Amino acid sequence: MKANSKGATAPAANPIDPHKLCTAIDLLDEAYAISAFMADAINRVVPDTDDVLSAQERFGFHLVMCDTADRIKKASSIVDEYREEVCHD
Repeated sequence: MKANSKGATAPAANPIDPHKLCTAIDLLDEAYAISAFMADAINRVVPDTDDVLSAQERFGFHLVMCDTADRIKKASSIVDEYREEVCHD
């Protein structure tokens, strides 16, 4: 009879918190929705014009992209926590 390896028992020792997992999924879904919206908005810009985006629009785009990056970073941190727990158990 084979003995269980540490990797096989790690999930039972450190169960996944469904709330944290849902938070990570929500953050990724929100980041995807924001990026899809922005890609569509940018696709509607008429090329070869003098001012493709105004200064206010560029600033707004910058803020949206920073927010999206923050959402992805938070979700990644949650996933990294679980990855570290599984690798160290």
